[in-house]
Amino acid sequence: MKTCIACGMPMTDFLVRTQGLDKEVARQTAVRTLAKLPAWREIAQ
Repeated sequence: MKTCIACGMPMTDFLVRTQGLDKEVARQTAVRTLAKLPAWREIAQ
């Protein structure tokens, strides 16, 4: 999984810990969120 560009933490783990999401839901959310950022746009497609 990609790491957060702000904090360096793996995004999935961050979302599980802070939002209480299921790991798979957190992964999907992280992919959708990071795909909006210019640095990740090409990787996410």
